Amino acid sequence: MWTPKDWKIQCPSTNCLEELTPIIEFEGSLIIPEGKKFSLVADGVQEGTFLAISESGENLVISPAKNLQEAKHEEYQLPKGGKWLIT
Repeated sequence: MWTPKDWKIQCPSTNCLEELTPIIEFEGSLIIPEGKKFSLVADGVQEGTFLAISESGENLVISPAKNLQEAKHEEYQLPKGGKWLIT
């Protein structure tokens, strides 16, 4: 698992920090127990989505929540339990 400390950016001035657009790609699967919720929280993210595919083939494109408060809203959650592939 990576942490923000794993990233080291060489930047001689603050101007180059404004031009950075890091992209993080991930893929994995998870099992959500029935009655439980899942939200991906990406603190500081400005844009992006992830694809969630259920074991029955249902495809959902979901935006990550920007913080824990936003993660409570349904549009940032997988709608049901079960096995999901996340990319």
